[in-house]
Amino acid sequence: RAADWVAYQAAVDGRLADTRVLVDQAAAAQTALLSASSAVQANITAMKTETEAKLGAIVDDMWAAGDCADLNLLYEGVRRPMCDKLTKSLDSMWVLFFLMSVIWLPAFPVLCRMAKHSQQRRGISKVEDEDGEPKKKKKKKDKYEVGPGGEVKAKMEDGDGEKKEKKEKKE
Repeated sequence: RAADWVAYQAAVDGRLADTRVLVDQAAAAQTALLSASSAVQANITAMKTETEAKLGAIVDDMWAAGDCADLNLLYEGVRRPMCDKLTKSLDSMWVLFFLMSVIWLPAFPVLCRMAKHSQQRRGISKVEDEDGEPKKKKKKKDKYEVGPGGEVKAKMEDGDGEKKEKKEKKE
């Protein structure tokens, strides 16, 4: 059984040598993997730093784009010369508006009254009764009455409402 023992020992030693070769290969692969992994980690760290810097730059650019300072300078460049030339005429317009407002208040009732009379003269504002017919004005009573013999009598009212007659002769 010594021969079996030697054969067993040789088989174990062979297997042990194969295992050591596989372990060395695994260690070499692990070392290569660790070096590649550290390179990827360094790339990711560099990308993260660069991303933060670029995002900061984008935020600054967006903030600058939202700032209206340049637009305000352009507006001032147009407004200042125009307003310097138009200031006098704008002041005169405000004086004109003030004068019109002062004159308009008392003139408005007068204009309304004139418009009313103008419409009445042209017959635009005639009042109609229920039938759609224009209302007839009541005739004024004559102040004079012609009596027999051509006498003209003037009718006059007293302050008390009493009627007095005044005789006048018609010629």
